Amino acid sequence: MSDTAPLPAPEPKRSLMGYWVLLLVFMLVLGAMAVGVANVRHQLKSEIKEIEHKLADLGRDQGQRYDDVVEDLEKARYRLENNLNSHQGRLSDIDQRLEEHHKRLQSVTSRSLDERLLTEALLLLKQSNQRLQLEKDILSATTLLTEVEKMLSTATGLAANTEFMSLRQTINRDLTALKLLKPIDKEGLYLQLNSLIDLAPQLPQKPKFESTLDVQADEPLATSGWREWLSEAWLRAKNGLHNYIRLETRSEKIKPLLTEESSQLIELTLRLVLEQAQVALLQGRQGVYTTSLNKADDLLSQYYWDSASLSQYRTTLQQVREANLSQDLPSLSESITLLQRLSEQQAAPVAAPSEAPAL
Repeated sequence: MSDTAPLPAPEPKRSLMGYWVLLLVFMLVLGAMAVGVANVRHQLKSEIKEIEHKLADLGRDQGQRYDDVVEDLEKARYRLENNLNSHQGRLSDIDQRLEEHHKRLQSVTSRSLDERLLTEALLLLKQSNQRLQLEKDILSATTLLTEVEKMLSTATGLAANTEFMSLRQTINRDLTALKLLKPIDKEGLYLQLNSLIDLAPQLPQKPKFESTLDVQADEPLATSGWREWLSEAWLRAKNGLHNYIRLETRSEKIKPLLTEESSQLIELTLRLVLEQAQVALLQGRQGVYTTSLNKADDLLSQYYWDSASLSQYRTTLQQVREANLSQDLPSLSESITLLQRLSEQQAAPVAAPSEAPAL
């Protein structure tokens, strides 16, 4: 066996034709691929252009739609603004009418309160004038007139009324005139006269007929003889003369002799003239008042004994008689006329407010 390795078999020689065929196939494949790529690119370009056209169309459509939407929104906004303005105008009208209704309601309420207040003030004013003219009671009339002024000051709904201001001015003028007068204490004078009436029975007794007979005139003469009968008859005749003859000293004032009935009549007359003076005091009748007290003083001077109590009684009577009941009192007729006219105006019916329009 030989130590040398065998030589490899020689590779078969390839034909060049195969290479050319492979190269041709490869070129064909590359050409096909190029053509395919070109077609694809062309197709892609076409699609891209189509897409661009579509996008352009879509953009135009979107822009048109956007413009349409904007236009529609603008129209809607315009319509809303018009509707809002219209509603606001109606709401303004409604608010204005509601405000008018509210003012009318307040006016009616205030008018009703002011009407009632004026009615009450008119009653007080008439009562004040009655106290002043009939009773001559300055203090009560001033108090009532002051209350009338206080009531009128609370009538806020009439502050702008010229007649109301004229009324208040007239009332304040009358009130000032009353305050300038000196009020008469009629209650004090009345009580003083009442005390004089109560104390009249306590004045010194009037001189009366005296009866000093020990033997009554209607009793029969009880004598045993003609001498005793004659003596007793003379005694009765002597004592009987005391009823008609009375001895007084020339230094004393002679008073008339009165019977018990006459004494009671004079006391009753004194009481009556004092009560008449009380009535004249309440009515403010100066003439009757003075005349009645003068009659009372004449009765005291003529039929009553002089004493310290009588002197004090007549002094008090003189003080009461000096009261001046006749004063120039102001008349409240003008204030009453103005207040009555204003009250009638407030009582006039109020026109009904118009209805608010429907939305």
